[in-house]
Amino acid sequence: LSNLSGFPAFNGTISADARDISGPLRLAGITPPPNARKLGALRLRGKAEASSNKVKVDLSLAAAGATTSLTGTVSDFGRVPRIDATLTSKHKDLSQLLRAFGNNPVSRRLGPFDLNLKTKGDFSKLSANIRLGAAGGKLTANGTARGLIGTPAFALNVSASHPSVRGFVRHFVPDYRPAGRALGPLKVNAELSGRNQNYSLGKFSIDAGALALKGTGNLDTRSVRPKLTAVFDAEQININPFLAPKQRTSSSSARQQPVIRAGRASRRTTNRPQSRSNPSQSRYSAKPIDTAPLGLIDADVSIAAKSLLYRQFKVDNPAISATLSNKLLTIKKVAGKMFDGAFLLNGNFDARRTPKLDGRVVVSKANVGKALFQTGTFDIKGGVTDFDLSISSSGSSPLAIVRRLSGSGKLNSRNGIVSGFDLKAISDRLKNIDSVIDLLSLFGSSMQGGQSRFSELKATFKIDRGVVRTNDVLLLADAAEGRATGFANLPNWHMDFGSQFRLIEHPKAPAFKMRAVGAIDNPRRFFDFKDLQSFLLQRGVGSVIRKIFPGSRRANPQSAPTQQQQTQPQQQKKQRLEDLIPGVFDLLKRR
Repeated sequence: LSNLSGFPAFNGTISADARDISGPLRLAGITPPPNARKLGALRLRGKAEASSNKVKVDLSLAAAGATTSLTGTVSDFGRVPRIDATLTSKHKDLSQLLRAFGNNPVSRRLGPFDLNLKTKGDFSKLSANIRLGAAGGKLTANGTARGLIGTPAFALNVSASHPSVRGFVRHFVPDYRPAGRALGPLKVNAELSGRNQNYSLGKFSIDAGALALKGTGNLDTRSVRPKLTAVFDAEQININPFLAPKQRTSSSSARQQPVIRAGRASRRTTNRPQSRSNPSQSRYSAKPIDTAPLGLIDADVSIAAKSLLYRQFKVDNPAISATLSNKLLTIKKVAGKMFDGAFLLNGNFDARRTPKLDGRVVVSKANVGKALFQTGTFDIKGGVTDFDLSISSSGSSPLAIVRRLSGSGKLNSRNGIVSGFDLKAISDRLKNIDSVIDLLSLFGSSMQGGQSRFSELKATFKIDRGVVRTNDVLLLADAAEGRATGFANLPNWHMDFGSQFRLIEHPKAPAFKMRAVGAIDNPRRFFDFKDLQSFLLQRGVGSVIRKIFPGSRRANPQSAPTQQQQTQPQQQKKQRLEDLIPGVFDLLKRR
């Protein structure tokens, strides 16, 4: 100590130790967070020079597992104090440091923490340069702070980056497995300015791989959770690389071939879900949904883009508006054009307790091509389509949400094409059956490929506990009318639909049946033409068949009965095609 007659000056070393940092904090008037764990020992070492007009320090502090150093000077106390200082801090695990101070970090593996802060200037204008490394990424900020004695105003250029979008998200969602394994780097840039913990965002941009958003906004940090308000523009928003990859088909990878049955079709389709092996464990995760990230920040975001890609769907000129408030995500609207028609989606995801969701999708006058309805066996192409779907559910895991899914919907499509079978070919060839070969090949070739034009396809359906049911599917095709009923069990990934087709150009001909059963993405189709084949027999095909199979019995009910038949009518049996052509159905099955 010197200058004891005036303002004392000090030049020396400083050393302090404590078993628990909580004690010294309390002595300094700082109350540790009530839920803070034991912060551990404190060790302070350093040098200091202090006089009436200048303070110079070089301190090193080890506490709570972190090492912090402060070097610099503060001078000109008589006028406007000037500062020139550098602060550094390091910790081997940021998650561990946050937990020590009572915070519950979203991720348990944020990795090393490294902070470097340099400041220079006076209290009227102080420049700052910040470098922060955490969670494998980097954040830099440089700018100025004015009016530190009164109400400070800040102006900063902020830049954050991470070498991998996938790696960054997995810090917070460890099970994140996107379809695009190499999503690319993450970059965020903004000009931040404001005061009172309320800042405007200029030249705000987010680049996540190929996804690029640019806009302006506001960041308010006065509340418990920061609130971001932003308006973005984008070229193309392709969500597909960020989604989980599609599950492989649960059936054979090859397309199932239809089974042509001459006899009775397999058991009648009902609306009761059948007992099946349950592939839902692999298709839907039973792991609880981690909703903690939704509680980090509140947001009110609007996005306009040229296109939005989700799975096989494309929305042109989408307008997206969404809010996030205390774990309640509200999608106010996703509106735009899809396949030359109107598209609208809205809904909510409430993660405050057990996650709940509800939503609605409306597609109006869309020329859907083959994108909207597509299975492993057949699909719908073209047509002007209206589609309306409302759903709701709740559950702590994706599997639980699917099992509790409920809702309703309706579909109306006009002037399109259904692929997978050719109804017109069957109708045309029925007009001229010349030989048994025609009979054998008629159904096999027509129902294993081709397409059928339709004037209308409509249906309504209900969803209860994850099972989609309908009993009023109607198809009005060029040459036939089809009706179908059935169900799709989403938790078990199993479907069973039964349908029948009547040939319009042959009003007296009975209907033939089709059953689609199996995995939703790859069902098998079974056809039953027994009644229609019997009808063909009555039209004279039997006479052609008798020439090829001379040992067959009479098939024409109008033929003159023999004397034995006249005297023994009780022994006469109803003529059957099976009796007429032994083995013909085995041929049909093999085709």
